[in-house]
Amino acid sequence: MPNKPAAQVVPSRDVDPVAAAVIDDALKVRASHPAVPTLDILDLVLQGRRTRPLNFGAVSPVSPFGLLVVEAFDRGMPVSDWIGFYRYPAPRVIAALDDIWRKEVWPAFTAHFGIA
Repeated sequence: MPNKPAAQVVPSRDVDPVAAAVIDDALKVRASHPAVPTLDILDLVLQGRRTRPLNFGAVSPVSPFGLLVVEAFDRGMPVSDWIGFYRYPAPRVIAALDDIWRKEVWPAFTAHFGIA
């Protein structure tokens, strides 16, 4: 059964073109190669694109790209829990998750790749 193509991501206006390409490429690779570890996908799509800080704009942790970052860099909770907690939101839980995203997960991603 062929893999279905990744849905095209339309970045917000504050995303620079290189970051938009990283997001698009990462989602395409994930769709076509679902068994490849997420960190390997991010390593691949960021090759040659780490020469300057990248502006990804406001990435939600439960957006398709955000979930790739969560999968690769959140050691405390699986992606399924992030999805579940956001699906049935309790304000305090969402605030705690947003805090983890902003202070731990996203900084781990940008530091790992030197793109902050």
